[in-house]
Amino acid sequence: MPEASSSPQCAAFWSHCLNCLEQELPAQQFKTWILPLRAEELPGDEGVGLRLVAPSNFHRQWLRDRYLRRIEELGEEFFGGLPTIEVGLAPAGGLRRPSAPP
Repeated sequence: MPEASSSPQCAAFWSHCLNCLEQELPAQQFKTWILPLRAEELPGDEGVGLRLVAPSNFHRQWLRDRYLRRIEELGEEFFGGLPTIEVGLAPAGGLRRPSAPP
């Protein structure tokens, strides 16, 4: 299954989220709950839309309960309006980790 493409705007937003959350959260929480996520642009969204793909149902629910509101707040600050943010589940094959930058 091919990786979903992400617009430069969505990629910049997710990078902003990662930077902010890394500063706000204890390192272990950030590594456990935020780093495993994959961000994808929501297809066909009229405004700005992002899907965060979690590796398991438990991870997805934990993210929704504890971190989604903060990510939405960051989106509102970044875009000047509330973006659509969904939390999805990785397919049965699991998440593919992006290769490390050179």
